[in-house]
Amino acid sequence: MIKIVKMRNNSYKTQLSPHESLHLVKNKMLRFLPFLFVTSFSAQVLVGPCTDVGDVDFGDCDMVLGIAIVNGGCFYLSGCGWEVDGVDYSPAFYDTLEECNSSCFENICINVDQINTSIPCPLAFVPVCGCDGVTYDNECEAYNYGGVTTWTDGVCAPIEIDPCTDVGGVSFGLCLAILGVANVNGSCTGVSGCSTYSNGVDYSSAFYETINECELAWADGECGDIGGCTYNVALNFNPDASWDDGSCDFPGCMSECVGDVDGDSSVSVGDILVVLANFGLVCPE
Repeated sequence: MIKIVKMRNNSYKTQLSPHESLHLVKNKMLRFLPFLFVTSFSAQVLVGPCTDVGDVDFGDCDMVLGIAIVNGGCFYLSGCGWEVDGVDYSPAFYDTLEECNSSCFENICINVDQINTSIPCPLAFVPVCGCDGVTYDNECEAYNYGGVTTWTDGVCAPIEIDPCTDVGGVSFGLCLAILGVANVNGSCTGVSGCSTYSNGVDYSSAFYETINECELAWADGECGDIGGCTYNVALNFNPDASWDDGSCDFPGCMSECVGDVDGDSSVSVGDILVVLANFGLVCPE
């Protein structure tokens, strides 16, 4: 029922009964319900994790959204929000580069799409061990310079090498610190650099304190070629010798057969080989 009520200022106001007021509010809610439903429904369109958002425009705002895959690599993104055109992209974002890479590239160690050597990484030494076994100065270098997708804090466990290793093709950095003496392209030479570590490999066992110590090791010691008798018909033939040191001891004539030099009771090619092998040898008196 509608009543006309006279106000104090002599104006009149229409007054609805409680039932009619409720009916009016209900009609207004039904009128706007479709809009509320559409808005709520559109916000529920979610993308899956690891979705590449390279073609999505998140706006020109400076708000940091997180890290997501952009054209095949994990990158930081900023924008106005995670919802674009009614689609919620928040599940595609991660808190750290390592989380993004480990979640989306768990079977890929090196992602060449993310390598960008033009990015100025900080000079801070906060080492990380990449999945490729290489120690990087920090996460920035691991990600942008090495292209690794996962890493752990700290330096990698060093790979030990054989002490008799020629370090001619190894770069120890541009530092001027004297590392020691090592065999470089076949010659014992003083080596300088930043560290005996290079690309996750510890070369310290290949260094010596002096050139003399290095030369002794490579000439006749543990790293040198083995000298000995290389003639297989000699009494002291050494199958491990790589060069003949003139110490061969050949058997004397142990047969009455003329020409039987090797004493096998026959004159054969073996006897000729013995003669040829000792041709020009000066025997001691």
